Amino acid sequence: MRSSLCECIDWFNDNFQQNLNATDREIQRNPKQELSRGHFQSLPDGLVTPSINDAARTYITKVFTLSIMTRRGSFIQICAYLAFVVTVTIGQDECDKTKCPGPLAYYEALGCKPVYEKENDCCATKYNCNHLKERSKTKCYVNGKEYEIGESLKEEDANPCDIACTCTSGYDGIAAFNCAVVDCWFGLVHPGCYRKRSPLSCCPLEQICRENVEPFCAKHKRPYCSPDFRDASNIFNKCAPVYYSSQPPQTSCSVFSRCQNANDTIIHNEDNGKSANKTSNDDHVCDFGNMTMHLGDELNQATDYSSVCVKCVCEVPPVPTCQRLPDNECDVTKHPPFHSF
Repeated sequence: MRSSLCECIDWFNDNFQQNLNATDREIQRNPKQELSRGHFQSLPDGLVTPSINDAARTYITKVFTLSIMTRRGSFIQICAYLAFVVTVTIGQDECDKTKCPGPLAYYEALGCKPVYEKENDCCATKYNCNHLKERSKTKCYVNGKEYEIGESLKEEDANPCDIACTCTSGYDGIAAFNCAVVDCWFGLVHPGCYRKRSPLSCCPLEQICRENVEPFCAKHKRPYCSPDFRDASNIFNKCAPVYYSSQPPQTSCSVFSRCQNANDTIIHNEDNGKSANKTSNDDHVCDFGNMTMHLGDELNQATDYSSVCVKCVCEVPPVPTCQRLPDNECDVTKHPPFHSF
């Protein structure tokens, strides 16, 4: 940033008098012109740096033009403005993890820790989920707590729709919470009205037909995107969460999981030499069942109902990012016959 400021100051100094004279001539020809007009449409291309974005360049241009045309600005003021704009610009470039690749909401719900290539990187290159390997198949987990088979979910760990939840052993011997099915019934809503929703109630409440209802906030007791609450089997079997085409995997709950079957194969990334090397000791890999995917590798599609029009790519290990393709790109009704369920 320091070198950029110095370069800008030098450039201002070299061009100030030339543009001042040009501005004076323009004012004499058009005395009523707007002050926002000027001769500095942009800074020189050589001064474009990561610290100065387009918004900053536009603002600096206006400041410098205004200083020249009013003939009241000084180089000190200009440099102060420039330093301020650059500082603000850097602050605006803060990390936005919603733009990072990978099923980030899934990792967060499972308590996986991000691993960065460099200390100040915004996006993780992989996540450490090793704590999941230490879990018992005969226990349920929520909010960092363990539940024995037959134990009921405590109130402090239950969300409104978690009714009569009990830790039970699944068909494959893997424990997960089994809850009562909640059927919310309510009649039609009058035009212009809506049904009140409460974070403390599973179903919609009474009908509201007036505006300016006082807001009410409450924090949920466990993450709603808890993959290990009812689907612990998918975690132990290293299945991949799947998202609709309209869902951002960074912030959304998965709608279902894709698990390995006998027809699944890996489409290796030709740009990654490690993909074809099955003996590679690379730790940046995705696990799908008993298969290993390297960065950029994909799974073939339409091997069963859960993989029709679903693209799975190893982006941010250890879980592949799987997302259903839009309808205009893939027809879910067209697939080979499936003989096993």
